[in-house]
Amino acid sequence: MDKLGPVIDLKWNLFNDNVLASASVDCTIKIWHVNDDTKSSCVRSLNRHYRRVDQIEWHTTVDNVLLSSGSDSRICLWDIEAGSLIFESQKVYIFDSRTGDVKKSSDLPHNGGMPPKVIFINNQRLITFGSSKINRRQMAYYNLSSFGSVVTTVDIDGASGQLLPIFDPDLRIIYVTGKVEDIF
Repeated sequence: MDKLGPVIDLKWNLFNDNVLASASVDCTIKIWHVNDDTKSSCVRSLNRHYRRVDQIEWHTTVDNVLLSSGSDSRICLWDIEAGSLIFESQKVYIFDSRTGDVKKSSDLPHNGGMPPKVIFINNQRLITFGSSKINRRQMAYYNLSSFGSVVTTVDIDGASGQLLPIFDPDLRIIYVTGKVEDIF
């Protein structure tokens, strides 16, 4: 159950200092138990993504719940204790944080291999970043009052680096850059 490919992301469990999750290029998520004398063993392997797993995050308030996203544009929510999948999607969802109910959902216009990013601009607008099937980097603009359809999709360029958007809410400016690229 050792790693087969390079590790992309590592995260320590917020509730258990001896549990580490790793995401890798081989499309797997591994859960490791690390003893106090730094000996480690893989206790669980989670397989659902069909392309590399780009990011993992532990739930901040629920123990043994892990979120993963991959280059297959798939988002998975895992129950680590049971080793089972809780939720899986390739859509953008907006949840009511008080009830957990889905308020709105929409398909992503980005169907390429780049993992999508989402930025809330304010309570009425959000922007997603991703790529098309022909690897054109894209930005899509949504109005939440008509969330089921994209207002506009803009092709940015044909570079291969992942887009890294940063939103400054005070100045209301989005900075978009990629690895080893200029800001535009």
